[in-house]
Amino acid sequence: MSEVFVPLHSQLCVLNEILNALKLKQNLILLVGKSGSGKSILLHQLQKEHKLILFNEPFSDENAFLKALSRSIFKQEFEFKEFCLRLKEQKQLIIALDELGMYEKKVLERLRVLSDIGNISFILSTHKLLDDFHKEHFKSRISSIFELSNLSLTELESYLELKFELKLKASNAKWLLKLVKYNLRTLDKLILSFKDLQIHYKNKPKSEKTLLELSALYHNILG
Repeated sequence: MSEVFVPLHSQLCVLNEILNALKLKQNLILLVGKSGSGKSILLHQLQKEHKLILFNEPFSDENAFLKALSRSIFKQEFEFKEFCLRLKEQKQLIIALDELGMYEKKVLERLRVLSDIGNISFILSTHKLLDDFHKEHFKSRISSIFELSNLSLTELESYLELKFELKLKASNAKWLLKLVKYNLRTLDKLILSFKDLQIHYKNKPKSEKTLLELSALYHNILG
């Protein structure tokens, strides 16, 4: 359920901006957003719509990353120098990395070098701009930065209707948005519990707000 892409206006705008950047063959594209803002879901949607290599989880070290990257492109492993030479012979590649903040600095340096080859577009997802991105040798290579903004109340209501076929009272939706702090993962967990409670209390109905509060207590979000 959590990996379903819900076409909210703000996410569609960012998705289209990334697609335009890819058409321009930009080399380093940053996707920035708070934890739970929908970055991972957006990357999965890009993978569905376009041929790209997506790494969902960070690697333990630089070597593990380079081996995985080599296998993904060439179906075998090469030393870095040979790997770069072979990359130059490839058509345009799109490579997306999620959770960039969990990668070691050596991997970031490799990404900088690889971006100079010219036929790779990297989409790098992070919850904030890393310190390295502010350094001149990295900063000058970043082509675009796209940020996922917090959900608006209108978008929250659309999200609940499209994903869960649920329409809450406006006051409860506003309370919920503040409670989950715009985090979609937290929201999904709470709503799934809420719907379970609706079924459980079908013969002894409780108010919508009460069921939301019980769901929040269950997930240690309230209290």
